Amino acid sequence: MEQKEFEHIAPELRQRALNISKGYSLNADESDDIAQDALLKLWTLHSEIAEKKNAEALAVSITRHLCIDHFRKQKKVSLLDIRPVVDEQKPNPHEQLEVADNEEWLEKKLQSLPSMEYQVIYLRQTEQKSNAEISALLGIGINSVTTLLSRARKKLLQEIIKKDKYDNR
Repeated sequence: MEQKEFEHIAPELRQRALNISKGYSLNADESDDIAQDALLKLWTLHSEIAEKKNAEALAVSITRHLCIDHFRKQKKVSLLDIRPVVDEQKPNPHEQLEVADNEEWLEKKLQSLPSMEYQVIYLRQTEQKSNAEISALLGIGINSVTTLLSRARKKLLQEIIKKDKYDNR
């Protein structure tokens, strides 16, 4: 398949991958990440794909496998593990100190992200901007926003898992 043919059918393939990943009960961001990964894998194989029908079948198969891999790799880490719920009526000094330490730790980890990843995650999580709004504010493509957001979240999750393992020793 030629590059132009692939570029022409890529939006359809992306939508199909999004629909499949949403069928696995993934949230919008995870679905976007998986659809993007599926298209990247398809792009690496585009020269070996003969027809649009084959590309669609391969997109479905790749997306399903990526969803399964996502669930296999995912270790559920609750934010409650990091930030304990403090009884607002009777604040426990120990819990207040722990919450403050965790907030300080998280802020340091956020600050250690590359500046673009930090900006994207800040705009998304703190200011509740959409990917399109972030794209317009930073002057980058929506796909770049999705990728940067995914990278930042993955790095933070890895740090949280490390912290959790260290704290549970």
